[in-house]
Amino acid sequence: MNEQMKNPNQLDLFEGIVLTPEQEKLKKEGIDRINNNVTYLKKANERHEMLLIEAGFIEGKDYINDFKVTEVTNEMNFGYRWMENKFTAVATYLVHTGGISLKGVKMNSETLEIEECLYNVWYEDGKFQCSTIQDQFRYIKASTLLNKLKDHIEILKDRSKYQVKRKQIQEYTINKYQTKYPNAKVTMETEWKRYSGEIKYLKVEFPSGSYVNFQLSNEIDKEAVIEIHDEVTRKLSTEEILNIFSNQVNKEASN
Repeated sequence: MNEQMKNPNQLDLFEGIVLTPEQEKLKKEGIDRINNNVTYLKKANERHEMLLIEAGFIEGKDYINDFKVTEVTNEMNFGYRWMENKFTAVATYLVHTGGISLKGVKMNSETLEIEECLYNVWYEDGKFQCSTIQDQFRYIKASTLLNKLKDHIEILKDRSKYQVKRKQIQEYTINKYQTKYPNAKVTMETEWKRYSGEIKYLKVEFPSGSYVNFQLSNEIDKEAVIEIHDEVTRKLSTEEILNIFSNQVNKEASN
């Protein structure tokens, strides 16, 4: 350390910086605060886990606890700038990582398959809160949390099965009409209706501009026609349309 960077309250010996008694005190107090906080968090983590176990949670199945305490040695700042006693020294102290997380699932947005994941969980006054599986941001008993976790997972699994089946039906139907009418453009469309919300349908559109829209079913080959648009007929006059109608086969004859 050069003369310009020396702290006048420190002695520069051959083996490095020697702290003054006041600095040693500040260093010890700082390390004690850190270690005491880590110890408190470790005990709190143990209490939280015990509450989960008592409620029926199984480690590795319903939750993981990867809370870990390690000892590290680093340079740290001690003292306070406003008191003009701030200094840097090497210290050995405790740090913690990890914590308790719930084991859950999520649906892959592309494949729609179920994947395992972790949910964050918070603790307060003997109760827990997990916003991922709760419809309200409030703390609940561990037993209630376990029930909500199981229900949430089952709902997502059922939703995934439904969405995967719908995707398979959608792909099958698109391929069916695209193969049968190679000159047509077959797409899934989304439309917003004021009273019914988002509507998805299959559109088979031809180069002429004519198209047919289908509402897909939960079974293959069960799609229903919801709209037919004939671009050629649209351009005809009323008299031309009437002439077409007059030349159509009688209803009784066609049965």
